[in-house]
Amino acid sequence: MKLSSSADGTLTPLMRQYNKIKSQYPDKILFFRMGDVYEMFGNDAIKAAPILNIALTSRGHLNGEKIPLAGIPHHAVDKYLARLLAAGEKVVIVEQVENPKLAKGIVKREVVEIITPGTATIDGVIGNTSSLYLACIVFDSSTHRSGIAYIDLLSGRFLLDEGSKEHILERIRVLSPQEIIYAQASENNEIIDTLKRYGGNQLTSFEDWNFDYKTAVRELSEFFGIASLEAFGVGDLKYGLICAGAILKYLKENNRTQLDHVTKLAAAESDDYMLLDYNTIRNLELIRSLAENAEKD
Repeated sequence: MKLSSSADGTLTPLMRQYNKIKSQYPDKILFFRMGDVYEMFGNDAIKAAPILNIALTSRGHLNGEKIPLAGIPHHAVDKYLARLLAAGEKVVIVEQVENPKLAKGIVKREVVEIITPGTATIDGVIGNTSSLYLACIVFDSSTHRSGIAYIDLLSGRFLLDEGSKEHILERIRVLSPQEIIYAQASENNEIIDTLKRYGGNQLTSFEDWNFDYKTAVRELSEFFGIASLEAFGVGDLKYGLICAGAILKYLKENNRTQLDHVTKLAAAESDDYMLLDYNTIRNLELIRSLAENAEKD
């Protein structure tokens, strides 16, 4: 829905500004800063209002119909972000980047942050969690090999693994990542079908061109400032590296570039990391209490 608030149905400068930004993020909810309020328009307002338990009102008209509008106070943004993320939504924060009193015409606004369930490192949004896992998976139907990479944006751990479909699904069950990305071409593969069937994970499809092995190796090497990924002992984990490269692209696309604490890429079953199965972790209460696990199961 493209928005207008003028009487004759033409776009006002404000709505032209909003539409230009919204067109770049059609699958995300825009928090559009207007003074002391973040406003949401059109379908974003319709979607967000019931999740946030806020009033759905209107602003102006489009083709004779009122434009849906919902707003939240900027000082309480973390509370509302947490609700949307818990519902699996992604949010784009659009801020005023000049003083409205000094603006000549429409106030300049820019995207300052993109927040998804697996990248929400903001205090007050992530809650009391000790880890924030963003995972990526691939599946090669010709070899029946699967790969996974996962990064904890709180600690900086960045690991990868390969194996059968069952092995990868066990890793996901253990990690319970806040978000899992996968290639659009994999929409109907066995792992994605299984994850959709059982639910409990936020799944995000990502453009296929982000899953290229040679590009992943080059960009990961550049990111870590090394000549070869062999230095990390992961050179033979092709599918895991494809996933790690896709994660790096996803983080960049979502403005998550402050990654100085991510200094190493490692195989999940290296000497540095002992891999436990789900039942062991559950019984040792390493992540949740048995009572919490019972509720989750």
